[in-house]
Amino acid sequence: MLLGIDYGTTRTVVAAADRGNFPVASFQNESGDTQEWYPSLIAASDFGELLFGFDAAARQREANWHLLRSFKRQLATLGADSSVQIGARRYTTLALLTFLAQLRRDLQKRSVRARKGAEFEAMISVPANANSNQRFLTIEAFRAPASRCAG
Repeated sequence: MLLGIDYGTTRTVVAAADRGNFPVASFQNESGDTQEWYPSLIAASDFGELLFGFDAAARQREANWHLLRSFKRQLATLGADSSVQIGARRYTTLALLTFLAQLRRDLQKRSVRARKGAEFEAMISVPANANSNQRFLTIEAFRAPASRCAG
């Protein structure tokens, strides 16, 4: 499946290339409602667990969870060895970018459009001011195995 991913600051939108049409992929959220965007959120627990997207949104009002919004803006100033403070812990740039691996998994699990087990070929947007290192990290994060999504 050919995809275009607009990795946004607050929302991430995925469109498929399908015989000259470009339908936007919709996702089922925790409530079972369908929406045509994926939340660009990261939640970190006091115990070191990272959650992304819908799973992060579901934890935003829970004790012991800290939400990081607009993390894409921070990536423009981070290098591969840089880290970001969320709650009491620090997380590396690549750990935060595993958001994209979770997006890939949720495309297979929650998307109305994707077929289970489908292979994806994707074009992913990166921050406009991103350097080569940040571009490389973004692509590697999307390729990361789903097992690394847990943080």
